[in-house]
Amino acid sequence: MNFGLVSQPFFSIIIYSIIATVVKSAPPVITIETDPLQFSCYQDKQNTAIVNDTPLPISSSLTITDADSTSLSSAQVSITSGFTPGDSLAFDATYSGSITGQYNAATGVMSLTGTASLSDYEMALRSVTFDTTAPLEHFDPVYDGSRTLSVGVVDDSAESSIVPATRNIDVSTAYRVFTDAW
Repeated sequence: MNFGLVSQPFFSIIIYSIIATVVKSAPPVITIETDPLQFSCYQDKQNTAIVNDTPLPISSSLTITDADSTSLSSAQVSITSGFTPGDSLAFDATYSGSITGQYNAATGVMSLTGTASLSDYEMALRSVTFDTTAPLEHFDPVYDGSRTLSVGVVDDSAESSIVPATRNIDVSTAYRVFTDAW
């Protein structure tokens, strides 16, 4: 704060100047594995249906850091590339405290909401699983291929992760011929 005094013969004027600096808070940063996940489907013993692997966790070591906040208000996991009807994301609410989740099957987006600690959101996001029924529904390997998942978070200061973390999932269907001996 600067003070100035201007004097005249019959009066005095005091001048104040205030300089304010706005500091923007730092966005949260997400780190996730970079190696692609492998998701497989197989024909059953009677060669009449395709059986999926169990739902696949999207990460086992995802981390979230935030230089100026200890809690988050929301997170989003999206299938941003290769989304196919029948793909799904789910999460285990038992690990997430006050976090709730909702999956939109039409868009491939899982939204998690609720104010919680960074570690609660890490646990919730590590519990998110990918599954697909696309090869089951269509019996067609055209529904195989790569999916890209994007993960973003918003902290309690409404700052969102600038660059979402991404991870690929390779989906493949193996056609096996089984005999009655199995």
